Amino acid sequence: MRKRLLIVITTIIVAAFGCKREKPDSCFTTSMDQATINDSITFDLSCSENASYITWDWGDGTTVNNRDLTTTHSYGTPGQYTVTLTVCEHAMWYKSETTCDSYSKAIIVTQ
Repeated sequence: MRKRLLIVITTIIVAAFGCKREKPDSCFTTSMDQATINDSITFDLSCSENASYITWDWGDGTTVNNRDLTTTHSYGTPGQYTVTLTVCEHAMWYKSETTCDSYSKAIIVTQ
């Protein structure tokens, strides 16, 4: 009976006041902002613990969908690229929708 009462009270409190959702950290870093062709650039989001799903958009027409917090990429053509990282946190028992945040970094590639 006590357990059931505690669950009912918790549900009422959550319904009345809501729960604060912690957003995925925006600690998106790169090993370099300027590179030469075929340099391996490390992209890092390892300080985030809330990421359920990650999309890495390299800005060169390729994307990777995974849960890797650290990854590498290289560019075969000189230019300026905008790398966009989208981090999603899936719905939880107290939140019905999945929420996503995006972060971008500019990478300049020279010969």
